[in-house]
Amino acid sequence: MNAPRISVVVTCFNKARTLGPCVSSIYDQALDGLEVVVVDDGSTDNSLETISKFSGLENFRLLKLPHNGISVAKNEGIKISRGEIVLFLDGDCVLEEGSLEGVLEAFGAGGEGLGCVGGEVRALNGSKAVARTIELLQNEFTRKWPFGANVAFRRRVLDELGGFDPSMEYGEDADLFLRMKEAGYAHAMSKAVSARTENPEGLLDLFRQRYRWGKGFGQLIDRHPELFDHKVKLCFALNYAMLASLISSAIHPIAPLAFLLLAAASLLRFLPLALKVYGISGNRAHLILVPVLKATNALAYSLSWLAHIASGIRRSDRRPYALPPQGAGPQEPRLA
Repeated sequence: MNAPRISVVVTCFNKARTLGPCVSSIYDQALDGLEVVVVDDGSTDNSLETISKFSGLENFRLLKLPHNGISVAKNEGIKISRGEIVLFLDGDCVLEEGSLEGVLEAFGAGGEGLGCVGGEVRALNGSKAVARTIELLQNEFTRKWPFGANVAFRRRVLDELGGFDPSMEYGEDADLFLRMKEAGYAHAMSKAVSARTENPEGLLDLFRQRYRWGKGFGQLIDRHPELFDHKVKLCFALNYAMLASLISSAIHPIAPLAFLLLAAASLLRFLPLALKVYGISGNRAHLILVPVLKATNALAYSLSWLAHIASGIRRSDRRPYALPPQGAGPQEPRLA
């Protein structure tokens, strides 16, 4: 049997609602030389029932694991996949038509020195104002690293780097990307490689999502301290000062004024970006939405970083994916 040209590794934990459309969107690509590997990370909903309906399809593999986290799930997916290119797709994403061809074309054009191709992640719920604004912010401007929800690597690069760090709860994708860059490989971003997912539709949902992402950023800083630059430090300091003035409002008469001034500064610093988004969309609401969403994002990351520091958990070790993290429980996967 010929090895597939590309393997799509889909990881999921309790994604029963979205997993079916995700896998269907991959097979809808009708690409020769395609392999699909779904890794279930110990789901407790009916994800396995949903995904088992695809078991009769060509080059489909289902791997059932105990719940050990997304990094372990991705690494196990790497080990049983066979394609020279491995695309990682989150279980709540659907892949746009032509995306797999876009991945292969990008790697073909980039040469052997191209280690990674990142794609877009657009909004399934783009009719909602907040979701649409997030989509524009995440896809229309230069990113520091690709979306972990839709990114492809050469297999030999994954093997060389040891895969994802299994000790990372979040941010494992950015860590792998940064290690790849340190190893001298190039990357490309391709608009031809596009997936869609549901973005947050309200400020509270956005805050909760970004607080989780902030946990990954804290772990990233432990491993890549250069990320904690002056810009990030000033951003966090502004948020901490704003919160301190709010807490002090009950005991100091000038504190409410200080809070208002700091809150205004927190919003106004994003006005240039808001003008750029307005230039793309022509929607005046983005002049308000962009500063509010960016300020919410910054606050969530600041508080998550503070919680990370307070926890005292600071890891900088990097284990190869062939080795399980200590204390992670049983590691014997079951291939369905």
